Amino acid sequence: MIYNKFSYKKFEEEFLQKIFEFLEKNDVSKFENGRYDIDKDNLFLNIATYNTTTPENRVWEAHKEYIDVHMMIKGKEKMCTAFIENVNITEYHEDSDYVEISDIKGDISQIVLNEGEYLVCYPQDVHKTACIVEKEEEVKKAIFKVRV
Repeated sequence: MIYNKFSYKKFEEEFLQKIFEFLEKNDVSKFENGRYDIDKDNLFLNIATYNTTTPENRVWEAHKEYIDVHMMIKGKEKMCTAFIENVNITEYHEDSDYVEISDIKGDISQIVLNEGEYLVCYPQDVHKTACIVEKEEEVKKAIFKVRV
């Protein structure tokens, strides 16, 4: 897991270099909701606008085939995280690369993702997004999907 600001641009990870090259050429804050292919299924972007809610209304998720790079464009949300070895996996949906999780056995961490910040979730990083920080609010987020 990596938690950082857009303004910090020294990367060890090649995929982050590609993402920030894309961001230098494109103002994603003006993109409509939906999927945008950057390198076919190897690297693509989902733009999503939604309202935050209570953690009880959200589900845990993880992925086997993709790294998620969550970048907050507008608003803020709390993201809960845990490690994959500390969860019970109910089912894996290969068509959508979605790991269904029924129970967390270990510690949970919480991160507030503010405008201008990003969180990288690797396949071992279970996460719950869209949780209220102080009150319900509309957020706009860019989620880059990077094939492992």
